[in-house]
Amino acid sequence: MKISCNYVSKALGRAVDIIIAVPSPVYPEILGYGEKAHFAPQAKYPVLYLLGGIGNDCNSVFDYTRAQLYAEEYNIAIVAISGENKFYADRGEEKFSEFLEEELPLLISGYFPVSDRAEDTYIAGLSMGGYGAMLHFLKRPDRYRAVGCFSGAIDKFDFAETEEGKDYNVYNLLDMRLNEGVKLGDIYVACGGQDFIKECSLKLKDYLKSKKIEFTWDETPKYGHEWRFWDEQLEKFIKWMPRTDYYKGKQRKV
Repeated sequence: MKISCNYVSKALGRAVDIIIAVPSPVYPEILGYGEKAHFAPQAKYPVLYLLGGIGNDCNSVFDYTRAQLYAEEYNIAIVAISGENKFYADRGEEKFSEFLEEELPLLISGYFPVSDRAEDTYIAGLSMGGYGAMLHFLKRPDRYRAVGCFSGAIDKFDFAETEEGKDYNVYNLLDMRLNEGVKLGDIYVACGGQDFIKECSLKLKDYLKSKKIEFTWDETPKYGHEWRFWDEQLEKFIKWMPRTDYYKGKQRKV
């Protein structure tokens, strides 16, 4: 089941579009229900917030990947928002941190059968969204069990290099969390061997190694900065995700 929503966001000060895919009965299951189909889930679903890249909106990740299929097969809700080329960072009156960390989870868990527990919450993104995923994972490590960074544009947000924007620099945030003794969730980093911003992923990989932070690395030589790679990585990430929810290991055939 894929649902498009539009609501007025207090954090962003305007109407926003989001898309959520939630597992729902498929025809083979409905055939086995007897006289009446039932739609109540066995338990609340874990959730993956999936952030697109520059030029993408909330539709893109569903148009160009099999996100809805993966949501159904792996029993997980997937939520997409529009980053609007703003790198998912607070700018002016638009508070993306409040939107992603506070407001959106309240909306999703309030309207849909989705868990609000940190251990059931994941964030991932591609390109600009890879940066956004790492940014919010590090700004609020208490909110996420794991992060996926696919072809992350880690060093491409100019504002993060300024003194004003130091809290938006992934490496500064990593150091801050380590100095605070914060336990981070699991980290997954991937890039294509032909990616024109591959150096961003390699730098992140080397930095994590230098800080002795455990992470999973996946590089596929044949791919560039492209949707076929991100679709493949999305499924790999979902299969890799550390899970403790009711649906762990219960892959469906849809």
